[in-house]
This record gives sequence, structure tokens and C-alpha cells, in this order.
Amino acid sequence: MGCFFQHHLCRTMALILIWAGMIGAASAVLITASPSHVLPGEPITITIDGLSNSSTFSLLIEATLQVTPGQDYLFETTNFVMPVSLSNGQISATTTGTKKATYSAKKGTTEVSVTRAADADGVFSFSQAQSIPAGTYDFFRLQGTPLPATGTVVSTIQILGEKTGPDASRISFAVNGIDNGRILAIVYVDGSQALYQTVTVGNGIIPFTTPPVPPATTSAPYSGGGTATPTPSPAGSSKTFFSADRNVSLTVTGAEYAGLVPVSATGVPPTWIIVGNAYAIAPDSLSFSPAATIAFSLPVPTNTIAPAQYFIGRYRNSEWVRVPGTVQSTEIAAAIDTAGTYALMTYRTPGTDTSSATPAPLQPAVSAGTPTTDGTPASAPVTQESSPEPAPTRKTPLGSVILIGALAIGAGIVLWKK
Repeated sequence: MGCFFQHHLCRTMALILIWAGMIGAASAVLITASPSHVLPGEPITITIDGLSNSSTFSLLIEATLQVTPGQDYLFETTNFVMPVSLSNGQISATTTGTKKATYSAKKGTTEVSVTRAADADGVFSFSQAQSIPAGTYDFFRLQGTPLPATGTVVSTIQILGEKTGPDASRISFAVNGIDNGRILAIVYVDGSQALYQTVTVGNGIIPFTTPPVPPATTSAPYSGGGTATPTPSPAGSSKTFFSADRNVSLTVTGAEYAGLVPVSATGVPPTWIIVGNAYAIAPDSLSFSPAATIAFSLPVPTNTIAPAQYFIGRYRNSEWVRVPGTVQSTEIAAAIDTAGTYALMTYRTPGTDTSSATPAPLQPAVSAGTPTTDGTPASAPVTQESSPEPAPTRKTPLGSVILIGALAIGAGIVLWKK
């Protein structure tokens, strides 16, 4: 009798475990994008299932578009339907290969715009800490004037924050300003890659023929290939990619693309302090042979944390491990062989002022995963063509008003009401 009871008890427990496992598998986050090919103006849909509240959601939309040298370009996502809200986050916009550019956005009767000259490497950037309310946005737009001899421009819009809303939803938008090009959609949820998909627009990327350049001059920078000229990179050559906030770089050999996407950092040991954001390398299937070099810019020196106290951490197998690195005066670099999530760290010691472990504003941002033309950080400051952009304003609760950005006219800010 005891054996019979134990047999049925074990069988019942096994069925319960199998049933629980099926529930866990069914509740996993599933994110897809469709279709894989669109014509200009046709909608793209990102379908989300199983995204629970308080999850950190990051969506990056990167457009590679063909441009005509000397003629203004436009990239915009129109009728952008955002069914969930993102709090405690940020929105970033960058474009490369440009003389100057304007970022603008419109929701209902509120429209904002920021115009700046690009830096010496042809990079325009805008980033604002803010929350993003649910609703329909008329457009997010990047437009500007390309550099001479530039046939390809890369423009990126990224939103990041803690999700509130339905677990199942659809983000949809149409793309305008691209006759032939490519859209790359990358989604991270709680630091893990949930979507990495390319959508072809029109005929895709058409090979660009370099205009004749007199022998005595140098070819203008090319935004699309990461090299100084519009010719393909030779096999075995290295490229340097940057995060949108310019705090992290990744130098690789043999990879055409590597994104550095800000993600949430969980499970940080209590004796460690994370400095700024954690960054995931996309796609997460990348491996590097020879090893790639990831480098973090160090914050402005303080009296509490010396450069030698910083180190790089990697999140692997649900825990953070220290990565051997070399500390210099302004950065720390480490050799890595695979993609993953990395962050700048320091140890928590008695009397440590954690507020000092915040990266200082660095050089103008580069589109996540978009290399500069010479593989080095831009050094020239951004010229403000309109009025100066105000310092980031602290976010207010979603029940109040939402900060969307800085106006290109006046020195005030625009508050976007829910």
C-alpha cells in the first residue's frame, strides 16, 4: 500500500512539474517583426507577447538609406502606435554622414525640434532622459544634409524604459523617406535579446559608386561602411563601433556590424557599483577571433574613486564576473571573444560616494553600432545652430507630465502631457 501511494504521489508530482514547466514556457516573452520586405510608406509591425510590467524594454530602429550627395535626406517613422508606456527611460536619435541634421517628434498638438551641426565625423546626436507615454505619435523624424560624396546615411531612433501596459500588444509604424534601404529592428527585454531582424525597403542597399576624386584630395568620410572611403572594407580589417551615448566602444575584426545597446543590469553583487548603463552587444550570436576590444570611458576623476578602482564586468550564466582589463587615464579596455552584456564597475567600499560613479558627458553620440569614419572617437564639439539645449530635466511621474526634449527655439523645454 505504501509503495502504491508513493508511486502515485511521485507520478502526480511529476505531472505538476511538467504542467508548471509548460506554463513557464508559454509565458516567455515572444517578439516578432513583420513583414521582412516593405515598400516606402508600408507599415512594419512588432508583435509582443508575454511582456510583463516593470520589464525593461529597449527598442532600436536603425535605418540605412541611400542618399544623393548634396541633396537633403529624410528618415521618419509615421503613425507610430505605442500601446505601452515606458517610464524611467530615455529616447535617443542619431544620424551619421551628415553636415547638419534636425531631430523632431510630434504627438497630437505638441511638436518638438532640435537642429545642430554635425561634428567633424559627420555625426548628429540627441539624447534625453524621459518617460514615454502610450499613444499614437504622428512621427519621429531625422532629416539633414549629407556630406559630399556620401551615398549612404545611417539614422537611428531608440527608446528605452520600464514597461507598463498590456502583456500582449503591437507596436506599428510606417517608414518614409527611404526609397531603397534597410531597417534593422533590435529589441532587448531585461538585458536579453528578444528581436534582431532586418527589413528590406524597396530594392535594398544599392552599391554606391564613388564620385571621381582628384588625386590631390582625400575622399570624404563614408557613413555606411566604417571606412574612410565608400569602398568595401578589406578582409581582416578592423572596425570600431560606439554606443549611442559614446561611453563604450567595440573594436572588431571581420564583423560587418556590432551594436552596443543600453540594457538593464540585474543581479549586481552588493559589493559592486555599476557606473552608468550596462551594454549588450548585438547580435548576441557574435563571436570574435581574433579577440575584440571593448573599452569604457572613465568618469571625470574624483577624490573618492581612482582610475585603478574601475573594472569591467560581464553578465554570464545569471551572474556578474570580472573581465581582466587595462586601465589608462581616460578609459579601461578588455579583450573579449563573444558577445554578451558588459558594464563599467567599481567596488563598494566604506565611505564610497555612489553618486560619483556616474559617467560624465562625453563626445557627441554615434548611432548604436555605427562606426566613425576613422575608427576613433570624435573630438570636435557639436555646434549648436539653434538655442542651447537645456540640461536634462528630472522625469516626473506618468500621472503628471512627460518630458519629451528641448525646443529648437527659446531656452525652455516642452512638457508632453499624457
